[in-house]
Amino acid sequence: MMPIKYSPLQPDSNERLKAATATQQIKDILERVAVNSLYQTLTQKDRDLLFDEGYAGTLIDNLVFLTLRSYDSDGHYSDDIVVGLNDFAVDPSLYSSRYVKQHFTAMNHCRCAYCETYIPSSGVVCHIRPPVVLKNNNKIQQSPYGVLAYDYENLVLICSDCYTEKSGVFPLISEKFRGDVTKEQPLLLNPFNDSTREFIRFNPITGLAFALDAVKDFAKDTFHLSESELESELYNNPNFVPSQLYGCDKSALAIPSSDNDKAFSKWMIDKKLSSYRGFETIRYLNLNRSFLLIERRAHINSIACCGQKIDDSELNKELADSEIIAWFEHQLGYVHRFQSLTIDCFRFWLQQYNISATSNEVKKNNTKNATVDSEESESFPIKLSRPKLNEKAFIPEWIQSLLMYMVIESELTMGNKRRIISLRNSDYLYGTDNDQKCVFLPIDWQGDFENVIKVRDSQHTWETSFSELAASIPLEVLQIFSSAEVWAEGDYAPLVKTP
Repeated sequence: MMPIKYSPLQPDSNERLKAATATQQIKDILERVAVNSLYQTLTQKDRDLLFDEGYAGTLIDNLVFLTLRSYDSDGHYSDDIVVGLNDFAVDPSLYSSRYVKQHFTAMNHCRCAYCETYIPSSGVVCHIRPPVVLKNNNKIQQSPYGVLAYDYENLVLICSDCYTEKSGVFPLISEKFRGDVTKEQPLLLNPFNDSTREFIRFNPITGLAFALDAVKDFAKDTFHLSESELESELYNNPNFVPSQLYGCDKSALAIPSSDNDKAFSKWMIDKKLSSYRGFETIRYLNLNRSFLLIERRAHINSIACCGQKIDDSELNKELADSEIIAWFEHQLGYVHRFQSLTIDCFRFWLQQYNISATSNEVKKNNTKNATVDSEESESFPIKLSRPKLNEKAFIPEWIQSLLMYMVIESELTMGNKRRIISLRNSDYLYGTDNDQKCVFLPIDWQGDFENVIKVRDSQHTWETSFSELAASIPLEVLQIFSSAEVWAEGDYAPLVKTP
């Protein structure tokens, strides 16, 4: 991940006015319905009143007002009023227009802001702070960042794979200041604001991203290495990095063990790895996912020819990161992707090889050699075992923001099934003037994904699944929930046990 110099957008006056008006409407309607009314939902009368007060129909229809039940590790629950929006309340044309995408594409130099893959025309505009759905500790909740939906400084252009990982994710060091952007301490790195290479670097042999910020503390505490000494050690011996700091399944990606794994495990006894921003960014964005790792290894091989063109002028002077990229651009004509990895490869080659001024042939450094796995070649191109592919189910953000479990008062003792509703005014149950008290629970999209879903309308009852719903177009899903009762069958415990 490379730092990106932010360039403010300059939309025309009409676009600015529409974004400002929409933002104010979101702010006003969320404040308007922020009342203390546990176990109730908005009735049609409530929504009609909001419409008479001048709020946009799209916001009213997709306004979320519910009582969310959450459980702690001891099984105790708390019920809290949640006010927010579902994904249909936000207008993509105001934050993901052609102009916005072109601006961010140019600003990113056609690269994904997170993983640095080449995306000349396939980038996705994503919110840094998600305005609709917030995934927090594997739970789905309404986001407190609704008013940032059309804030250009809250946008980033990324590839579709990173979008799948990032969607709804914004972890903090502490939840204490969640929603107060002036006091929050984000864990995810922001390429516009953070010196990203101070937190994440790459193994120049395997292409794996690792948490440099955690390596620094480990090396200082265990080996008393300064930052400059650590820098030299990393390029002399990439295997110095403990395998735990790659933030992924070691066996799935065929990651070799490090000589420092045992020492790191001992060091970690009184440390909290989740407090390191580099590690958490790698983990949350899955920056060592299988296909991405294959692309990085191919990139290493593709630029390896340049290692033979390094001469004494590069070997004998300190080069800034920007100068290294400029050197590769001079040799290749371009470096569109994986610039941070390219820098680490260059510095590794400088340290590992002496350059013959007469023949420009690369020879092994006889004083120090990198410790590499036996499967790796001693010359370029580097050949490594192909990582195993372990893809998880993709759940679109719109459906995660739309669906929830709903338990009405008369069904608190019911087990093995849960009602599913869509958080829209048109929903068969949620949008009616139901006078029963109710609570809502988030769907565990990974744990409940295989559960059977039953749909019953006035004439038929049939089965479907979460995977089928996730693969459907929004209109089909909305039609189902507007005309039928929907519930899931599985290992659901009753919220109240019968005597």
